[in-house]
Amino acid sequence: AAVRGDKAYSSRAIRGHLRSRGIKAVIPEPADQQGHRKRRGSRGGRPVGLDTADYKNRNVIERRYCHIKQWRGLATRYDKHAIIYRAAVILNAVIAWTRQLSDTPYFDTFLVCSITAFIVLTAVPDLAAAPEGVIGIELTQFALGETLGGWAIIALAFIIFLLAFSSVIGNYYYGEASIEFISTSPRVLFGYRVVVLLSVAVGSVLTADVIWNFADAAMGIMALTNLVAVALLSGLVFRLIRDYRDQRRTGKDPVFTRDRLPGVKGIAVWEDHLSVTGVLDLPASRS
Repeated sequence: AAVRGDKAYSSRAIRGHLRSRGIKAVIPEPADQQGHRKRRGSRGGRPVGLDTADYKNRNVIERRYCHIKQWRGLATRYDKHAIIYRAAVILNAVIAWTRQLSDTPYFDTFLVCSITAFIVLTAVPDLAAAPEGVIGIELTQFALGETLGGWAIIALAFIIFLLAFSSVIGNYYYGEASIEFISTSPRVLFGYRVVVLLSVAVGSVLTADVIWNFADAAMGIMALTNLVAVALLSGLVFRLIRDYRDQRRTGKDPVFTRDRLPGVKGIAVWEDHLSVTGVLDLPASRS
């Protein structure tokens, strides 16, 4: 554990308090304290150690505090009750987390699932009181119909069609890319396309229970397949980790290019450093 702080927190009391608890102090020593220590000679103690690389991360914490202080209630602390102030802190953290989550590929899933849950809970706060046999997508349709009217059920059906269509196209592309990586035979690709069309046709007439049970089984098979692939590629993974650590140890920003693993064949990308990082477009200097 480590505590990062600026020069204002450099004191013998603070450093002793942290040291007694096994916490590393990443705090620079001011010039006046350095002078006092040197004038006292051997009685001044050892020079203060400072991890300069870790100290650079202090600005991350300060920037986060600056973002929090944009909320007037948090900056002024006018709330009379601690629970209200704590709720504001948590809400601010949730908003910051969702903004960061928007850069991940699962943000749309998180957003759609959350909206669906809010719709259902708004119309049916007590799920035990829902009509008998209404579960899953039927419960969502029921909630929309109760809240917005019958037209919402038609709109939901159209939305589900768009989501299903885009999911089929996306998953088909993943499968086609994998097939082309394994085999270049046109017959294999044609057979895959036939299987996809038959799956879509059969899946459109089966019950939802059968579809979900099949999807669960397929996800289990896919997980086992990925585990086998990870085990077979573990040697290559450890080589990449060692290369990453070697670059970090020399002070570089780690970048992988295929020439760093000359014994590995079939790498069609990561040709050189420029193709990986791209061109850094710097503004022209003004004279």
